[in-house]
Amino acid sequence: GHHLVMEFPSHAAWLDFRSPEDEEAGAWQRRWAVLHCGELNLFQDESCKRRTARLALPRNLRALAFGDPRAPHRAAQLRGQRPQGFLLELNPLDAEDDAWPSGEFRQLLLFEAPDEQQLQTWLERFRGQPATDSIQRPAPESQPKLPGMPLPAERNRFFPSPSHASEFDIDDFSDYEDDTHARASSLHALERSDWTSPTARRVHSRPRRERAPSPSGRNADCVQRETSGEEVKLRCSNHLEVNRVEAGNEDVAEVY
Repeated sequence: GHHLVMEFPSHAAWLDFRSPEDEEAGAWQRRWAVLHCGELNLFQDESCKRRTARLALPRNLRALAFGDPRAPHRAAQLRGQRPQGFLLELNPLDAEDDAWPSGEFRQLLLFEAPDEQQLQTWLERFRGQPATDSIQRPAPESQPKLPGMPLPAERNRFFPSPSHASEFDIDDFSDYEDDTHARASSLHALERSDWTSPTARRVHSRPRRERAPSPSGRNADCVQRETSGEEVKLRCSNHLEVNRVEAGNEDVAEVY
């Protein structure tokens, strides 16, 4: 079905972002983040000339500070290192909702604001609350053009390599937290677990799904190809869109 997006209030500011693809102790990258029309765009700097990521925010998105009791166990562990950290949960779970299977994997993106005030501002924006303070925006001449903004030629580590540009799924863009482990493990086991280490994360994270050898091998109902000029869009039912742009032989991918 169609993936609904919520109209989030506009906001732009610096955020540290943890790319799930980075394996060296979970590297964090500073990005200029722009929240606009239900999308979160990450840019290299305030000029907004080089976009490194774009995420269409689902209607049921949940934004939680690392210290929130509802946050996954690993986020709470990161709070000591990232006190202004927060997460976006793309498939939030409700404990009272029996429709969710026990131990359903939680799909997370991790961020940190520069200070407590910005943390609260971002949480309010993602929760759709009206803006109460002045909104910091890029200068008009550098305001991102949404929608239809040209994709940059530069590829960031957030995205897969060109050889896999049409073969990955949303697993590649978010961390997973399986709460079954936290509930079933003893306190001793939890104390011995390093949830911030990539190795431990792989042990307790959701296994990757098998990649399809090519888009042509997928279910015809899942894939729709649209060709316009030099841009080819591949849309799948898991709300992931891959844009392949012939610009300096670079590919850029987007998560929806």
